[in-house]
Amino acid sequence: MRLNLLCTLCTLFGISMLVNSQNHSSSGSESDKTKAMSLYHKTFDNPLTYINGREYKPYHYPKNPNPYLHHSNGTGCIYIDGKKYDEKQLKYDMNTDELIVIPDYFKFSNVYIQINKAIVDSFTIEFDKFAYAFVHINKENKKPGLADGFYQPIYKSNKTELLLKHYTVTSLTEGVTDYKHESKRYLLRSGYYQDITTKRKLLSLFPSNKKDIKKEMRTYFTSYKNLNFEQLANLIQFIDSL
Repeated sequence: MRLNLLCTLCTLFGISMLVNSQNHSSSGSESDKTKAMSLYHKTFDNPLTYINGREYKPYHYPKNPNPYLHHSNGTGCIYIDGKKYDEKQLKYDMNTDELIVIPDYFKFSNVYIQINKAIVDSFTIEFDKFAYAFVHINKENKKPGLADGFYQPIYKSNKTELLLKHYTVTSLTEGVTDYKHESKRYLLRSGYYQDITTKRKLLSLFPSNKKDIKKEMRTYFTSYKNLNFEQLANLIQFIDSL
């Protein structure tokens, strides 16, 4: 159920990005060639289309913290060109911002494929107790204030949107690189995605509502830095209502 909800979320964000992209394209009628190609893909679509990229070689020291989300494999679905490829074994490398798939085809056994990021619209990935949805921000659906890459949608309304960017901070232990999971928070305000990773940055955007926001934060009984996804969404929804 949780994975289905995330797939639905990815679909909604994907449709939104696709519509925005199409609005910037030519408004002429679809050519016969385009119609023919569309019919071809619907009729002869290859279930292995998602295997588009190059072989991925793990580069971390096996016994040290690795750069993958939750340090392990997950299961999820990939959306490419409006098509869904579900129940795939995935890794998300937060250090390189790349999606890695372990193909379910015998000829690719024990091989990791780094998917060509340019073709990925969105993806979901689920672990034992946690599930995530990611959308691909690129030059075709550019959002002011955001670099190209994969982002996790946390909250969306008619007025604003909250996205998380996952990444790693590296350090050396006895000459071996360790990877620590970090994230940045971006809030859409006045047409621009503002960095609200710290409490100070968030409050600076709402000077007239600072007291109300601080009061709301205290109801979560944890620091702003440690708010979970649901608490973050509730906080932004509260701010959205002011």
